[in-house]
Amino acid sequence: MQQVPQKIGIIGGGQLARMLAVKCQQLGMQAYVLSRSAIDPAAQVTGQWFEGDVNDLASLKSFLEKVDVATFESEFLDSEKLKLASQFSKKQLFPAPETMGLLQDRKTQKKLLDDCGITVAPWIFVEHEYQAQDVLASLGTDMILKKCRFGYDGYGTYLIRTEAELKPIFEKREAHGLIAEAKIKFKRELAFMMVRDQSGQVLTLPLVESFQENSKCLWAKHSASTAMVHANKEIDV
Repeated sequence: MQQVPQKIGIIGGGQLARMLAVKCQQLGMQAYVLSRSAIDPAAQVTGQWFEGDVNDLASLKSFLEKVDVATFESEFLDSEKLKLASQFSKKQLFPAPETMGLLQDRKTQKKLLDDCGITVAPWIFVEHEYQAQDVLASLGTDMILKKCRFGYDGYGTYLIRTEAELKPIFEKREAHGLIAEAKIKFKRELAFMMVRDQSGQVLTLPLVESFQENSKCLWAKHSASTAMVHANKEIDV
C-alpha cells in the first residue's frame, strides 16, 4: 500500500495556496509554504512557512528537501527551474513542470489544442506591430490580442478595433509575444475540471457556467445544484 505523503509543499503564497494549505490540514497533513512575505495569505495559515523567491533555483531546492511532495498555486513560474529543483531534491511535483511549461504559454497551449483536435478560435502568433496590422486587415473586423504569458482574469487581453490601438500594446515589448484571434460570438462561458490520481483514476467535477464583465467574474454557478456563487457569497437562484 502506497504511503500517503504527510508534508505537502505549496510553492506560492496567494489565495489559492491558502485554500490548499487549509485543506491539507483538514486532511491531517502538514502544509509547507514557500513565498516572499510572511503576510502572504497562505503564510498566515501554516506554521511551516519559508521565505524565498519561487523562481529562484536555490530557494526551490532548499524548500523541496523539506517536504514529501509538492505542488504550485499558479503557472507564473519558471518550469525549467521547477524541473531542475525536482531532480536535485528527488521530490515529485504535481502537476509535472513539463506539463505546466506547455500550458503556461498560449502559443504552445493553442498548438496542443489544435493537435488534439479541439476546436478553438482561429489564431496566429505575432511578435511585431506590423504582423498584428496585417492580421487585423485580413480579418476585416475586430480582433482579440492576448499575451502569451502572465495574463489572467481578463488582464493581458485586448479588444482591437483600429490600428491605432495596437501601438501602446507593442510599446510594452511583450517578451513572449501575443496571440491574435478572430473575435467570435458565443452564448455563454462554461468550464469543468478533471483530476487524476497516480493510479489513473479520474474524477470530473461539476460543469460550471460563469459570467464576466469588464475583466471581472460577476457570478458562477454549477449544474450540481441551484446555488450560485456571487461576489464570494452563495445565493439562491
